[in-house]
Amino acid sequence: GLLTIVLLGLPPAILFDCQANIWRGMHSIGRFNWLMLWRQIARLAALMLFVVIWEYGTAGALWAMNVSLVLGAALGMWWFWRSGLMSLMPGWIDLKRSLGYGLRALPGQMLQYLNYRVDIFLLAAYTTSTQVGWYATAIFAAELIWYLPNGVNVVLFPRISAEVDNQQKRDIGSRIIRNTFFWSLLLAVALALLAEPLISYLYGQRFLPSAHALRVLLLGMLAMVPGKLALNHLAGMGRPQYLSYASLLGLLLTV
Repeated sequence: GLLTIVLLGLPPAILFDCQANIWRGMHSIGRFNWLMLWRQIARLAALMLFVVIWEYGTAGALWAMNVSLVLGAALGMWWFWRSGLMSLMPGWIDLKRSLGYGLRALPGQMLQYLNYRVDIFLLAAYTTSTQVGWYATAIFAAELIWYLPNGVNVVLFPRISAEVDNQQKRDIGSRIIRNTFFWSLLLAVALALLAEPLISYLYGQRFLPSAHALRVLLLGMLAMVPGKLALNHLAGMGRPQYLSYASLLGLLLTV
C-alpha cells in the first residue's frame, strides 16, 4: 500500500523536475528557487495536516509528499502558461536531441543511486540493525557538506552550457571548483569538530557512535565535491557520459 502511494507521486514528480530544470536552463534561477521553495512550503503544510492533525502516520507523510509535488507542478504549469511557453504539441526534433543527450547520462544516474545505497544494503546483510542505524545517521550528517556543491551545480550547468568560448568554460569551471572546495573544506572541519554535540543533539546519546563514522565519511564526502562539480562541468560541455563512467568505477570500488 505504501509503495502504491509512492508510485502515484511519480508522474507529478517527473513533471515538476522537468519544469524546474527548464527554468534553470533558461537562467531563470529566481523562478527555479521559488518553485523549489513553494514545494517545500506546501510539503510542510501537508505534513502538519496529514501527520500532526489527522495522524495518518507513514501513509500521511507519503501523501503529503504527493500533494506538494502536485501543487509544485501546478505552479510551474501556471508560470509556463503566463509566459507563453506552454505548448501541448510535441517537438519531435527536440525530443530526439534530448534523448540523445540524456540517454548517455541515464546509466550514470542509475549507477549513482546504487553508489549511494549499496553500502547500506551490504551493511544490513552482514551486521546488526543498530550498526546500520549508526551508519545511516553518519551519512545523513556527512552529506550536509554537499549542499554547497549541489547549490553551485544549479547555476554551473546552464552557465557552462551557454558559454561559447572553451577557454572561458575552463576558467569558470576551475575557479568554481577551487572556491567551492575551499568552503566545503571549512564546513567539513567544523562538522568534524562538532560531531559529538551535533549527533547527541539531533539523535540522542544512543547514536554517539555515529560521530566517529561521521569523521571517516567526511573524507570521502569532501573528495566528491570537486568530482561532482567536474562532472557537471563536463555535462555542460556536452559530455554527460562521463557521469556513467565515473559511477560505474565508483560502484565497482564500493562493492
